[in-house]
Amino acid sequence: MVQRYMPCSQHGSIIVTSQLSDMRDVTTCSILIGGISSQEEALDLLIHYLRNKAVDRDEGKAVINVIGSLPIAIAHAAGVINQTCCSLPDFAKSFKERSDPTTVWLGDKPLTISQYERSFAAVFDWALATLDPPVRGILECLAFLDPKGIPEDMIFAPQRPEILEFLYTSQGPGPLKVKKQLISRHLVESQAADPESISNGSAPQATSPIYPALLVHRSVQQMLLFKLDQNPGTRELRFRQTFDLLRMAVPKQSPYRAPINHLWPVYEKYVPSVRSLYHNIINPATPFKPFLELVELLSDIGNYFWERNITNGSMEMLQTAENICTEVLDPDDPHPVLSGLLVVIASFELNAGPDSRASC
Repeated sequence: MVQRYMPCSQHGSIIVTSQLSDMRDVTTCSILIGGISSQEEALDLLIHYLRNKAVDRDEGKAVINVIGSLPIAIAHAAGVINQTCCSLPDFAKSFKERSDPTTVWLGDKPLTISQYERSFAAVFDWALATLDPPVRGILECLAFLDPKGIPEDMIFAPQRPEILEFLYTSQGPGPLKVKKQLISRHLVESQAADPESISNGSAPQATSPIYPALLVHRSVQQMLLFKLDQNPGTRELRFRQTFDLLRMAVPKQSPYRAPINHLWPVYEKYVPSVRSLYHNIINPATPFKPFLELVELLSDIGNYFWERNITNGSMEMLQTAENICTEVLDPDDPHPVLSGLLVVIASFELNAGPDSRASC
């Protein structure tokens, strides 16, 4: 097959590219095409493709933060910026709208990746098509969580079979096969625990976790959410499964309002993913069906925020939870979940002072 590509001289090389990481076992040398680990290196690649632009590095970092570190995604995004002549802040801002990221990824292939046979969307579709259905189901759940670090034990802990029943059946793929398929296709990356953090007993950090975590490329997450938006039934199912995984992992607040400071490390581990799930509630392509258990989760996280004096976005989250109660409960229903939520809201208002409800 490769005979016609053989060099005419005595010395030469053939470079074969593939999305299959197993190809490295049949080659003498391989170049990994995963995500770039350093934000500075990712930024340098973006600047390289923005040939005629004077790039402010802070503005460039804002773009990297929203598109992720996959080289083909960076090259594709830079090509779109070149074609549209938009500023970097405007490009980054456009990703706050649910539909705009997919407009970028699904558009015509820009010149910056003209040497590639496939566009970014085509590469993504190929990777998805080769996944077993249960593995794709796991990946669709991951799309609702924090892409910078999803604790593996939240997905693969032994008590999860009733939520992800398709994973643990006799015909199911099992955790090892799930991770193998996702990682080998560069849809996620695995981040090992930091032994030094474990020995020091330090709190979990996104950049140096004391627990194994899965990282999802932001561009992959955006494409997954777009595809789920096209299938509301599957999206609702995956959203509920993702919620159930979080609910099982996140402790509940004390019904007696006792301090939960002994559980702070557990909350800190899962708060980023709860925030990500919440972002999908308030910014959906079409609204999700509200349910009371979601209010309880947001109330528990709100109570943790109050104990830690974390005010950024806390009242907005709690007010969203109160709106859900208004939608699913009768006006005269003294439900304990609503009562507990109002206590947490009142705690924030008491700290904020007079007229806080209108201004928090």
